[in-house]
Amino acid sequence: GDPTAIEAARSIADHYDGTYLNHYDFTNGRVPGWHLILTMAVYRTTYDPYYLNAARVMMERVYERRTPGSGWARQLVPGHCHCEPRCRGACSFMQGVLGVGMREYYLETGDERIAEAVVDSARYVIEQMWVDEEECFRYTSCPKSSVTASRSDTLAGLLLFAHELSGDPLFSDIA
Repeated sequence: GDPTAIEAARSIADHYDGTYLNHYDFTNGRVPGWHLILTMAVYRTTYDPYYLNAARVMMERVYERRTPGSGWARQLVPGHCHCEPRCRGACSFMQGVLGVGMREYYLETGDERIAEAVVDSARYVIEQMWVDEEECFRYTSCPKSSVTASRSDTLAGLLLFAHELSGDPLFSDIA
């Protein structure tokens, strides 16, 4: 292939997997989700342990920020919730992006902590955001947020991975 593709990917990964990881934190699940997807893709292309270590640093913070028994709940921001007081919860597609990133890390490491976290997150997304009569997800945990099928693609990865890990047919049925 064109060598500029891997050069560009490596350049981006080198930026975000370097000093950017000092005091690493995030405000929502898409941040580490997309970061893990990028980093693991570069790792799989180069097998440079630098990238796997960067993903490990991200995952340690993801585990720290996890709400046990659910997903990665936070105070919803305006745009995700206009209630007063604002709801606490998550944004559906962001949980999906994080689930896919975690899957990429799991495929290389087999880190067993991911199984519980992903299954809990999938259950949380279904409990908080699935609207059975519409067969769609709400945008966020806020009961007033929009319901549309457009988020199904990002959530399918999370749900199918949860099914792989747990065997629970609920995840594959909804996915």
